Amino acid sequence: MSTSAPAPSASAVRMRRARKLAGFVMLPALNALAPLLILPVITGRLGVDAWVGVAIAQSVGSAGAVLVELGWGLTGTQRVARQHRDNRLHLIALSTITKLIVLVPAAIGCTVVVIALAPNDTLACIAIAIAGCVASLGATWVYIGLGRASLILLLDTVPRMLGLLIAAAAVIATGSLWGFAIPVLGSAIVSAVAAHLALGIRARHFRAHPRRRIVFAMRAQGSALAGRALSALYIALPVTLVGAVAPVAEVAVFSAIERLQRMLLTGLQALPNAIQGWVGSAGDPGERRRRAMTAVWANGGTGIIAGAVAALILPPASRILFSGVADIPPELAALSGLLIAIVSFSRATGGIALVAVGRIGAIAWSALAGAIIGIPGILVLAHLLGAAGGLLGEITAELTVLAVQAFALHRALRRRRH
Repeated sequence: MSTSAPAPSASAVRMRRARKLAGFVMLPALNALAPLLILPVITGRLGVDAWVGVAIAQSVGSAGAVLVELGWGLTGTQRVARQHRDNRLHLIALSTITKLIVLVPAAIGCTVVVIALAPNDTLACIAIAIAGCVASLGATWVYIGLGRASLILLLDTVPRMLGLLIAAAAVIATGSLWGFAIPVLGSAIVSAVAAHLALGIRARHFRAHPRRRIVFAMRAQGSALAGRALSALYIALPVTLVGAVAPVAEVAVFSAIERLQRMLLTGLQALPNAIQGWVGSAGDPGERRRRAMTAVWANGGTGIIAGAVAALILPPASRILFSGVADIPPELAALSGLLIAIVSFSRATGGIALVAVGRIGAIAWSALAGAIIGIPGILVLAHLLGAAGGLLGEITAELTVLAVQAFALHRALRRRRH
C-alpha cells in the first residue's frame, strides 16, 4: 500500500518562495552590474566616439531584439507555468522557429540604421547590433515561467559575464572595438544554443510544427508583437533618436544616463520576473487578478524607492564609469529617477496585470499611444534641449503608456465584478 508524501508546511513553502525570490533578485542584479566590466574600458581606452557608436549599436540591437522576440516573453511566460513538459518543449521549439524567421530581416534593418548613424567603426557596431538580435533566441522567458533562477544564472548570466570579461581584456589588448563586438556576439550565440540543449529541445520538437502552424503562431503573436515593437520605439531607441538630432556631446551624456538607468531597471526586473510565475500559476481567475494587483503595487513602490536612489547615485557613478567623457548633472539624474518609477509601475500594469485579465491587446494600444507621443517628443525636445529634452520625451511617453494601461485595467476589473 503506497502512501502519499506529506504536504509541505507553511514555513517550508515560505522558505522556498524566499529562496526563489532571492535568486530572481540576484540574477538581474548581476546582469545589471555586468556592463561595469566594460564601460570604463571603452570610454577610457577608445574615447567618446567609440562610446557613442556602442550606445547607438546597442540601442538599435535592442529594438531588433524586440522584433525577434515576437512577444513570446509576454504571452508565453505565464503559459509555460501551467503546461506539461512535452507541451512546453513543443511551444519553445515553435517560438524558436518563428524567431529565426524574423532574425534575418531584423538584422538587415539594424545594419542599415547603424550604417546611417554610427560615427565610426561601422562594421564592429553592426556586429554589436546583431548580437542584440541574437540574444532574443535565448529562453529566459521560459526560465521565468518555470521559476528556475538557476537556469538564468547558468545559461544567460554566466555566458554574458564571461563574454564581457573577454571583451574587456580584448579591448585593452587591441585598442579595437572588435575586441568588444566578437565576444558579445559569441556569448549571445552560446547562450541561445545552450538554452535549447539544457531544456531538452530536440529535432522532433521542431519537426512537429507544419508550415500552417508556424504561420498561425506568428499571426497569433501579432498583438503581443505590436505592443513590444511600438514600445521599442520609445524604450530601446531613444539613444538612436537623440543621436539623429543632437550633437555628439549631448548624445554621449544621454547615452550614459540611458545605460545607467537601464542597468537599474534590469536589476528591478527581479520582482516582476519572480511574480509572473506566481500570478500565472493561479488556477482561479479571481485569485489571478488579486495576485496581479499585488504585483502592481509591489513593483511600483519598489520603483519609487529605486528612482530616488538613482537621482542620488547617477552623478558620481557617471564620473567613475565614463572616464569624464559623459558626466551626468543632478537635474538630469532626477529626471532619470522619475522615469524609473514610472516604468516600474507600467511593467506590472502591462506585462503582468493586463496579461492576467486577458487584455493583451490593451498593451499594444498603450504602446501605440506611447509611440505617437514619445517619438516626436524625443526628437523635438532633444533637438531643442539636448539630453534633458530626450529624457523629458521619454517621461511623457511612459506616462502616456501608464495612463492607457491603468484605464484598461480598471475597466477589465470593474467588468469582472459585475
